[in-house]
Amino acid sequence: MHDNANDILKSCHNKKLKTSVTTNGSLLTPSKLDKIYRFLDRIVFKVDFDNDIRNEDMGRNRDYFNKIVILIDHINACYPELKIAVKTVVTNYNFFYLPGLEKQLRKFNIDEWLLTEYCPPKDSTMENQNQVVSHEAFCGM
Repeated sequence: MHDNANDILKSCHNKKLKTSVTTNGSLLTPSKLDKIYRFLDRIVFKVDFDNDIRNEDMGRNRDYFNKIVILIDHINACYPELKIAVKTVVTNYNFFYLPGLEKQLRKFNIDEWLLTEYCPPKDSTMENQNQVVSHEAFCGM
């Protein structure tokens, strides 16, 4: 998180602006969360898999999902008023794993699950292009 995140969020909160932080959780700890929660209306965690091997394949740490779970549990225990959302980018790589992820997410007090279609960069490689889920499949989920 930005070194001045606390000050920025506090300033926005004091101006009655709605505040939200989107994070992959890698640098967020329960103690850091304790410092900023009162200035947040919502926190969004980026989660594409609940599977360690798949997360590792995507360049994340092996315990990526477990770290998110620890943060969500901390929020639910200490700050139940804080809204929690999960954002998932839907690709061919995770499309068939989404029912399992949904099952895992239902165990937590998640307010929103935001699913977005993967859109590769304009000049992307064929590998990136192959990750695109058809619009029909995405809408049919």
